[in-house]
Amino acid sequence: MMALAVDTNEDIVEEAVRRFGLRYEEILLPNQVLIVYDAAQPDNEISLPHVEEALKQVTGLPFCSRGELKDVLLELDRRNFLLRDLKWEFAFLDCERSGGLPLEKGHLLFCAMHGRNVNNIWMEFISTRQNPESRITFDELSLLLCKILVENDDSDIDDAN
Repeated sequence: MMALAVDTNEDIVEEAVRRFGLRYEEILLPNQVLIVYDAAQPDNEISLPHVEEALKQVTGLPFCSRGELKDVLLELDRRNFLLRDLKWEFAFLDCERSGGLPLEKGHLLFCAMHGRNVNNIWMEFISTRQNPESRITFDELSLLLCKILVENDDSDIDDAN
């Protein structure tokens, strides 16, 4: 698939509407944003859950307006490049080549990405897993690793340090 050749936010939306037959509305849903991103960056690591998280991160909503699309696409670019680096680091830590990391190594990667002041987020992540003691896959960990954690948000900071 050939990448979209566009200059502005409106051009991206117009081209995507024309090329992919998207419904032309004021808002774009996650699957529509993914179509646009895939066209703009054909060789990417972005999945629908990452689009959903990017939308929440940028707009605070599960969709974006056409005017917010550029910011959402920039967040997807940030995630895409980060995912490529994190895949390499994950593979490096997966010495057994099992496709999963023990909790200790997953926590090490999390701390390398976000620092040590967010242990409560790690513990919440572990507690929501179906089997908290099982190895952690890259897909499972990638959403947490790509999330921008706001350090002045008391809900994201572990005050126990």
